[in-house]
Amino acid sequence: MSDATIVLKARDIARAFPGVQALAGVELTLRAGEVHALMGQNGAGKSTLIKVLTGVYAPDAGTIELLGNPVQPASPIHAQELGISAVHQESHLLPNLSVAENICAGRYPRRPWNRGGGIDWRETERRARELLAGLGIELDVTQLAGGLPAALQQLATVARAVATDARVLILDEPTSSLDAEEVKALFALIRRLRDKGVAILFVTHFLDQVYEICDRMTVLRNGKFVGEYVCGKLDARGLVAAMVGREVAVAERSATPASAAAGEHAPVLAATSLSRRGQLKPVDIELRHGEVLGAWGLTEASAGSDAAGMRTTAVRQGECWVINGAKTFITHGRIGGVMVVIAVTDRAKGHRGISAFVVEHGTAGMSAGKKENKLGMRASDTSEVVFQDCRVSSAHLLGEEGQGFINTLQVLDSGRIGIAALSVGLAQGAYEAAMRYAKERRQFGQPIAAFQAIQWKLADNATRIEAARLLTYRAAYLKDRGQRTTRESSMAKLFASEMAVKAADDCVQIHGGYGFVKDYPAEKYFRDVKLLTIGEGTSEIQRLVIARQLLSE
Repeated sequence: MSDATIVLKARDIARAFPGVQALAGVELTLRAGEVHALMGQNGAGKSTLIKVLTGVYAPDAGTIELLGNPVQPASPIHAQELGISAVHQESHLLPNLSVAENICAGRYPRRPWNRGGGIDWRETERRARELLAGLGIELDVTQLAGGLPAALQQLATVARAVATDARVLILDEPTSSLDAEEVKALFALIRRLRDKGVAILFVTHFLDQVYEICDRMTVLRNGKFVGEYVCGKLDARGLVAAMVGREVAVAERSATPASAAAGEHAPVLAATSLSRRGQLKPVDIELRHGEVLGAWGLTEASAGSDAAGMRTTAVRQGECWVINGAKTFITHGRIGGVMVVIAVTDRAKGHRGISAFVVEHGTAGMSAGKKENKLGMRASDTSEVVFQDCRVSSAHLLGEEGQGFINTLQVLDSGRIGIAALSVGLAQGAYEAAMRYAKERRQFGQPIAAFQAIQWKLADNATRIEAARLLTYRAAYLKDRGQRTTRESSMAKLFASEMAVKAADDCVQIHGGYGFVKDYPAEKYFRDVKLLTIGEGTSEIQRLVIARQLLSE
C-alpha cells in the first residue's frame, strides 16, 4: 500500500471567508487504486476542501499536485479536464435525457461531416453500454433517467463521473439516500474502480463504512489537518484509526453511536476467533460489515465489578451446552444479532471455571427483557437478556473451557481504549459548545469569554482534553503493536472519562440557566458523559487495576 502511486497531493491548503478560517494547513494525499476516507465534524472543512480540489474555490495558500505536476483547477469543468471528477450530494441526472445522454454529456461522439455531422446517438449508446458493462452496472441506456430508482441514479451518476477518464474520483456522502442493499451495490462499484487504479476520495460520517471500503483516512477538525491513518478492520488492530474516527463522530453528533457502547469489540473478536476455527463465518462477515450488531453479556444484577458473583450457568449436556441466567445493562440486548455470553461452567474453580459462548439472536431460550430507561446515552439500546434452558452446540464455546474470565480481561483492555476515545469525543463536543456560547453570550457589555473565570475553564478543559487524547492514542498505538495494554488502557479510560465529566459540568456552568434546559446541547453532554466513569469498569476499578500493575513491576 505504501508503494502505491501518488496521484494527487494537496499541501498546506488554506481558505478563508469573511470572519471564518475554513481551512488552514490541510494536507491530503490520494493514491492510485486506493479508497481514501475524509472525516470530520460539521464545520471541519470537508466541503470547502472538495470545492478547492474541483475548482469551485481557489485556495488562499498551498499547492495541489497531480501526478507530481502543480495544477490549479479554475472550475469544475477544468478539474474534469485535469482528471478530477466529483459526485456531490446534490449531483443528479437530467431527468428528461436518456441514461446514455447523461453519461456522455459534453462528450458526445459525432458523425463525420460526410455523413451529415451532428451527434452520433448510436455510438453514444454503445459507449454508455460499454462503460456500464465495464463497471458491472446493468442498465437500459435508452430509458429516461427520471424513471430510475434512487440507487440506480446514484450508480449512473458515478458512471458519468468516471466517463470523463477521471484519475481522481471524489464521492461526497454518496450513501446518504441509499438503503443497505443499495450501499452494497455502490461499494461493489467502488471496489471495481479501485481495481482499475482510480484514486477515490470517500467523504462519510459513518465509521463502519470506513472500515469496510477505505484503505486510509484523513481527519479534519475545525478546518485543520489532524492526521492521516491507515484504516484497520473491526478487531484489536487498527485501533488508532478507529479512535480518531470515533471521537470526531461523537463530538459532532453529541450522541453516542450504538457501536461505541461498552463491549463493542468482544462480539467481533469472538466471531473472528470462531471463523478461524471454521465456525460461524457468516456472522463474522456480517459483524465486520456492520450488517449485524453484537452484544457483550457480562454484567448481572448481582455481579458488576465482582465477576465471581456471576449466577448465569452453562451446563454441558452431550454435544450441547444449556445456559440459564440473566444479564443486565446489555448494549444491543434487544437488537443485537449475536451475543457473547459469559457463564459459570465450574463454580468450584472460581475464575478458571468461567467460559464464554457465542449465542445468535433468535436461539430458543434466549429472550430480551425490558429496555432500561436511562439518564443518558438514550440512543443506545440497553436491556436485560434472559436465558432459560438456552441450548447451543459445543461449537459455540468461545476459546477453551474455563478461559472466559481471562479472555474477558483481554477484551476489556481494548474496550477501555474505546471508552477513552468516546470520552475525548464527548468532552471535545462539550468544550466546543461552551466555547461557542461564551463568544455569543454578552453580559455587562461584553462577551462572557472576556471574563477570566470563563477563560480559565476553557483553558483547563482544552488542556485536559489534549492530555486525554494523547493517553488514548498511546494505548491504541501499543495495542496496534500487539503489546499488552492493561495499565495504559485503564489510565486512558480513567483520566479521559473523569475529564469528560468535568468538561460537561463546565459546559453547563458556562451556559448558566440555558445549560439546564433542552434548548441547548449542554444538558445532553452532562447526562451522557456520566456512564463513561461506570461502563467497562468503574473509575474505582480502574484505580485498582492501575495500582496492581504498578506494584507488580
